[in-house]
Amino acid sequence: MAEILLVEDAKFFRNIIKSQIESKFGYNVTAVETYREAVEQLTNSNKHFDLGLLDLNLPDAPDGEIVDIVTGMGVPSLIFSGHFSEAVRDLLEHPSVIDYVVKDSPASLNYVLNMVDRYFKNSANCALVVDDSRVALKHMETLLKRFNFKVLSASTGHDALNVFNENPDIRLIICDYNMPDMQGTELCKLIRAQKSRDQVCIIGVSAYGNQTLSAQFLKAGASDFLVKPFLTEEFFCRITLNMDALEKVHKLDELVHTDLVSQLKNRRFLEEEYERTCQNAETNDLSLACAFFELDDFKTFNEAHGNDAGDAVLFMMAREFERHFNRTSPLVVRYSGSQFCFLCATDQPNNFVEEMQTLHRHIINRDFRFGKQLLNVDVSAMLCIASPGKYAELLDDTKRTLESQTARKGCFVTA
Repeated sequence: MAEILLVEDAKFFRNIIKSQIESKFGYNVTAVETYREAVEQLTNSNKHFDLGLLDLNLPDAPDGEIVDIVTGMGVPSLIFSGHFSEAVRDLLEHPSVIDYVVKDSPASLNYVLNMVDRYFKNSANCALVVDDSRVALKHMETLLKRFNFKVLSASTGHDALNVFNENPDIRLIICDYNMPDMQGTELCKLIRAQKSRDQVCIIGVSAYGNQTLSAQFLKAGASDFLVKPFLTEEFFCRITLNMDALEKVHKLDELVHTDLVSQLKNRRFLEEEYERTCQNAETNDLSLACAFFELDDFKTFNEAHGNDAGDAVLFMMAREFERHFNRTSPLVVRYSGSQFCFLCATDQPNNFVEEMQTLHRHIINRDFRFGKQLLNVDVSAMLCIASPGKYAELLDDTKRTLESQTARKGCFVTA
């Protein structure tokens, strides 16, 4: 769990920040109101602080001394001030100061919360900086690392493409316009041919800040554009806005592709993923295996035990599937009603058959607890395997064959 040191002498502001961070994000906040108490926490506590939230004007340190002591111990910090001044801005030159917040409106609290949230989320994101200027490259790398990103870099377009292809976790690319082997807009187009706007953010940068260049980047697929030299706070704000937007798209995508009852992926996701899986199997000369599991007489089960019990069993079965495969292949979705579908490209189809048979035996022999009831379910299963070139109707054929086996309920059948 992340540890945050909050140093703020205004009781109301201190208490509300602490409670909001702990309730919304689950981070642990140590809140103090004086310089002395902060020093005691830093020097006498066993805690390692991951982030500091620091008020510049404290009763026993009115001139921002708290910044030197906290950042001097390697704690990245967000600073508070009651007013804006160039002196406050100048603190951004400190290598461990992320940003400043002026406490002049209720919006200040939201800004603090968003920056804290974004800072810790950035640790799971990888950024790629592309610039042929060593000075500019180093500067942007430093800022991104300060903002808690994992950072990769490249000085040419071709190097950038290689780094991008070798690191599928890249979520942010900052790309200069002028490079020795290609323009930044060309690199942007090449990246967009592989990943869309909802998969990676691209921010174009250039010392030539004309509207035409900005439009060229945006038309090439960039998410935003910055003119060099840029202000540090503008740099962080643009990144925050773009990463927040990317995250919101991912959340919407999860809602669209996740079954609410089982919390597995749904039929829509499977239908969108099916062609990609077929192409991967074809390219690597693999067999494609498809299995359907269906709870028999699910309507009768719900009538006997209630819909809540039926939903609970579907949820518990989904967790059994996840545990059995330990989050590895195959793709598992709730297809519809009481049907689950498994899809897997494999070079060992016989092993997959055995694995699915083992899973089937486990499910039908398992009791599911709902309230005070122990519920046992009958499950029919059908597994079909297609060789390269014969994938097209595999999904429909497997489902259709399962539904035609009405006389063999509770059985595991291969075809």
